[in-house]
Amino acid sequence: MANKPVGRKAAVMATLTLTLNDVDTFQAAQPEIEDILMKCARLAEDEINRLHLGGRKTRKEECDKEIEKKPDGSTVTQAMRWGLEKHRIARACVEKHLGQRIPGFFSLERRYRYDLSTGQKSLVNKEEIDRLMQRGKGNDLIGTLEPDVVIHSGDPLRPWAVYDFKFPCPEDNPPSWSRYPSRHPYQGRSQGEMYGKVLGKPAARVAPGWGIIRSSTW
Repeated sequence: MANKPVGRKAAVMATLTLTLNDVDTFQAAQPEIEDILMKCARLAEDEINRLHLGGRKTRKEECDKEIEKKPDGSTVTQAMRWGLEKHRIARACVEKHLGQRIPGFFSLERRYRYDLSTGQKSLVNKEEIDRLMQRGKGNDLIGTLEPDVVIHSGDPLRPWAVYDFKFPCPEDNPPSWSRYPSRHPYQGRSQGEMYGKVLGKPAARVAPGWGIIRSSTW
């Protein structure tokens, strides 16, 4: 019997979904997963730079430009606005491609609640978030964590890896973790530190031009 063409076999294999219910299958799939995350980050960066800047890179004075004030008086910069747009594009890209490869084994922007006194974590569902926001009780979500991407065993409370997109502006700035302000439950700690503490896995940053950054520094 004649062998199938190599190209067709490769195409068929590319459509197969993966099951990440043990650490070995996750580790085997991790390079492909991280390749998808990096491609989505680059796509988002390029799309927004093309839309707003004709394809060129950002400049410091553009990034620092103040474009509005929040109700609490804090400033919204152009870098923050572009960052939100890039996150939306990256999220849609990841949802599409990981949805084809590991459906049911990843979460996007899923919220976690953490009890500092007991060390217990739990999921916050969308219905609860909507209900709190509708009642003007958004402050009840202070202290919850919302990593961009969690790869898990089928249960978001049992993660294999945690990733956050970072889009520094200008692009040669280090993609640093945010630090929680004073009077916050996690004051003085970094976003990455809390992801690692709560989810039990060191969080990595995904940034165009920088790659996958696993170090917890800056």
